[in-house]
Amino acid sequence: TLPRSLGFIAIHPEGKFLFASNYREGTLDGYQLDGDGKIKVESLVAINEGRPTAHCVRLSPDRKNLYVPYVKEHNALYQYAFDEDSGEITALDPLNAEPPEGTGPRHFVYHPDLPLVYFSEEQGLGVSVYERDSASGLLTFRESVVGVGPDIPETGRSASDIVITPDKRFIYIGIRGSNQEFDFVSGFELGEGGRPMALKPVPTADTPWGLAVTPDSRYLVVTASGAGEIIAYEIQTDGNLEKIASVSTAKGITDLEVFRSIQIH
Repeated sequence: TLPRSLGFIAIHPEGKFLFASNYREGTLDGYQLDGDGKIKVESLVAINEGRPTAHCVRLSPDRKNLYVPYVKEHNALYQYAFDEDSGEITALDPLNAEPPEGTGPRHFVYHPDLPLVYFSEEQGLGVSVYERDSASGLLTFRESVVGVGPDIPETGRSASDIVITPDKRFIYIGIRGSNQEFDFVSGFELGEGGRPMALKPVPTADTPWGLAVTPDSRYLVVTASGAGEIIAYEIQTDGNLEKIASVSTAKGITDLEVFRSIQIH
């Protein structure tokens, strides 16, 4: 039994810790895990900065920092130092990386080689690029690249998940129409220096929410939670997507993971 719900969880690479963000309260929780993966509830580190809609938390590749993005009118990006020996989480100075107004950073991925962090913009409908200082852990905003055309309505739409292909060539985000008559997966080709360049959005089924890429960078798998579908796309050499398979599920399934390469017949 935990003190609050977990909207998003991330696991330490060696299974030593579990990190979680609570959406409604905006709390960042950290738990130690035992050798069997069980949560040590008494080891809770709880941080609440007085801001709701915390949407995600991830440990940096060097295991020194945690970042927590906030969406909607609470637009923020909080940054913390993490001590792997003690499990202590402390705020950096400044705490807020100050994302541009209206972006709403939601989920994020790290570039495997470059000191770059890419955020899906729930409100901005694009990708925000931040550079990470490995010494201080601080994030610096570099640019925002919109993933949809200018004809998209101003309201009733939001972006969801973000993934980067293991071969470091492409990024994809989900675009949800909510009460509008559109749903897309927007792709971005990573150019020189890891800069994203928008590709043509691909229409998909109702409410694309969770995205995953196979380890061979060949397929993108998407949950269309409103339609009750899981859809597989083949990633073409230019980054465009070709739908090749789908399976019906219960509606409301939002997230998924792909643990190995798949074969689709």
